[in-house]
Amino acid sequence: MKRLGNKGTTLIELLTAVTILCIITAPLLLVLFSGYNSYYMENDRMLAQKMGRELMEMIMRDIRMNEGENGNSMVEDSGNTLRISDTLIYTYHSLQKKILKNEEAVLSENQNVQVLSFHAEETKPDGYDSFLVSVSLKVKVGRSEEVSLSSSYRRKSKS
Repeated sequence: MKRLGNKGTTLIELLTAVTILCIITAPLLLVLFSGYNSYYMENDRMLAQKMGRELMEMIMRDIRMNEGENGNSMVEDSGNTLRISDTLIYTYHSLQKKILKNEEAVLSENQNVQVLSFHAEETKPDGYDSFLVSVSLKVKVGRSEEVSLSSSYRRKSKS
């Protein structure tokens, strides 16, 4: 029989190859996962901005459209309830992290949307014959940071 000799790899050569492979692939994987997470966080943030804007536009549109009905929107429950008319009420439920419009969830089609805070305020600036209705809210979707939005509407008071 012919002897083939000492062909093959030793354990040290194998460990060295694995170590070099790990040193090369670790930074590449770190960049890959970082980009992956950034993409989804940014996507969630854009969705939070979109949903927050839709919600704010809906509230402001309802205030504008119902201004002539009773002439005075009322803020109740430390700013967590906005009564625009007798039949149009926005209520914030902190446990559900939802805003309800006439006891029905707003933005219910997307379950990941969380309304972290909602505050409505009505003031009458000195020297003006109008009221200022201010609404602010904070929205979060998935892994995004919270997005803050605020808007106001000046309405004439009934004299």
